[in-house]
Amino acid sequence: MGRPFSFFQSGGFNQVQFLTGADLVELEQLDQKLWVALACPSKGIALDAQTLAYFDADSDGRIRAPEVIAAAKWIGNLLNSPDSLLEKRDGLAVSEINAATEDGKVLAETLREILRENGKAPTDKLTVELATAAMKAHDAIPFNGDGVVPTTSASGAALAIAKEIVATLGGVQDRSGELGFSAETADAFFKAIGEHASWLGTAEPKAIPLGDRTTPAWNAMHAVHAKIDDFFARCALAAFDGRALAAVNRDEKDYAAMAAKLLSASIEDIAALPLARVEPLRALPLINGINPAWEEQIRTFATQVVKPLLGETAVLTVAQWRQLQATLAPFEAWQQLKTGAAVEKLGPERIRELARAGARAPIDALLEREKAEEPAAKAIASAEKLVLFHRDFYQLATNFVSFEDFYKRRSATFQAGTLYLDQRACDLTITVADSAKHAAMAAHSNAYLAYCDCTRPAGGGETMTIVAAITAGDDSNLSIGRNGIFYDRQGRDWDATITKLVEAPLSVRAAFWA
Repeated sequence: MGRPFSFFQSGGFNQVQFLTGADLVELEQLDQKLWVALACPSKGIALDAQTLAYFDADSDGRIRAPEVIAAAKWIGNLLNSPDSLLEKRDGLAVSEINAATEDGKVLAETLREILRENGKAPTDKLTVELATAAMKAHDAIPFNGDGVVPTTSASGAALAIAKEIVATLGGVQDRSGELGFSAETADAFFKAIGEHASWLGTAEPKAIPLGDRTTPAWNAMHAVHAKIDDFFARCALAAFDGRALAAVNRDEKDYAAMAAKLLSASIEDIAALPLARVEPLRALPLINGINPAWEEQIRTFATQVVKPLLGETAVLTVAQWRQLQATLAPFEAWQQLKTGAAVEKLGPERIRELARAGARAPIDALLEREKAEEPAAKAIASAEKLVLFHRDFYQLATNFVSFEDFYKRRSATFQAGTLYLDQRACDLTITVADSAKHAAMAAHSNAYLAYCDCTRPAGGGETMTIVAAITAGDDSNLSIGRNGIFYDRQGRDWDATITKLVEAPLSVRAAFWA
């Protein structure tokens, strides 16, 4: 037989009324069709942000009925008497915790420890302020049990590797705010190291004619490949038909147009010109007479490719160009088989060093120290979660499972504040993330709704959008662009401007004429 819940009628339907703590912790027995809401956002409502974060167990931005039920069962197992939940009290004594369970025993000891560290008596109550301070203090220590090791917690060989993990795969944010690595990113890093080292080991001599200098050489050639092909093609065209010579060198009027501009070697118009003056079957100069926009790239190409493979030369013939392409073609084919590319920028020598047995030992030692702190971190987080739920669970329930706060004229958590507009005060206001999407559904409410963009110049230019239900008077003075004042729940004033109206009758007379 299910739990006998009590109900009150308001808003046109029956709503559950929480008379005892048992009603709250046994929410699972309340048929969900009797819940007023089955989901709500974890941000933008008037409840402690950390409380909402704990309710949102999967961190998807929504608090759903199963998460509320799970929270109810969790807190019910930890309290000797759940009736104190109805008090919405900030503060929980060790004696109120059910230490008969393993979780309760750990939590009771954690509460004692936090009280002791803050100079409190064992019989004092742990408040939200003390629990949150304990959580922040623990988050700030080098190894805080959140599964992330900040680079600042490493030293020596481990520090170098930690920085390389962050540089190649990106950092994971520790609860302290520092960037670091987790076991997952460390595994991914060393997996990529192993894969790339294995790939490096498959290189045949012809694929790396310049050894470890082949990669920068290929990059240097790739940077000018299309431009060199273009030069030799123009020279071949000029040899085929002398009439093409003027055209392939670009018309004099192109230079006249550039001359009217502020010139620099990097200007796009110059870069578009041929690499050098085109002549029939001409060799490419590598030192003098090069397009200024390409001088640096050609110099790098000559130093890293031409000189090592062909020797010292001032020009490059088309035959030599084809020879260079053929020499580096096996390297390009080998590149297509590359694995572990994420760590490539560390260089072959460093990758081989990190691929050796035992290279990750310093990182594993740090992760073990981090994992050893996990139980303490979970215990402190559970203590914070418990005191927050003890204070806020009843309020969430009366604004989620039922709308008791709203219908009994208490400020509901979803109410954003009060909008003063056209000599009326609108208390039923909520914040809106997407007014167009919201208005499409809100039209079915049969309520007159005013969407307003709110700005707060005194608050550094903060902005938000609200929707207010207009439930009295007439709409003769309501129009898009009309201004009002909005006071949020903290009492801060915002400039409000109507941006959209969803119209509905505001009176019997208006309903009749509608």
